[in-house]
Amino acid sequence: MYKLLLITGALLLSACSRSDFAQFKSDFMDGCERSGGTEYVCNCTFDKVEKHYGKEKIEHFQKTQNPPISMLEFTGQARMECMR
Repeated sequence: MYKLLLITGALLLSACSRSDFAQFKSDFMDGCERSGGTEYVCNCTFDKVEKHYGKEKIEHFQKTQNPPISMLEFTGQARMECMR
C-alpha cells in the first residue's frame, strides 16, 4: 500500500506541473501508464478523482503543486478499485 501511495504521489505531482486541465489529464495518464497501469485502469482512476474532487479543486491543487494527503490516498484507493 505504501508503494502505491508513493506512485500515486509521483503521478499527481508530475501532473500538477502544468496549469491546463487537459494537460493535467494527459500528464496523469502518461504517468499512470508508465507506472504499469492499463489505459482502462488509468482512465477509470482519473474519472473517479475528477468526480470526487471536481475540476476547480484539481486546478487549485495544480497551482499550489501540493495535493493533500487525502487526495493521494483517494487516488490510490480509486486505482485499486479500478484494478478489480
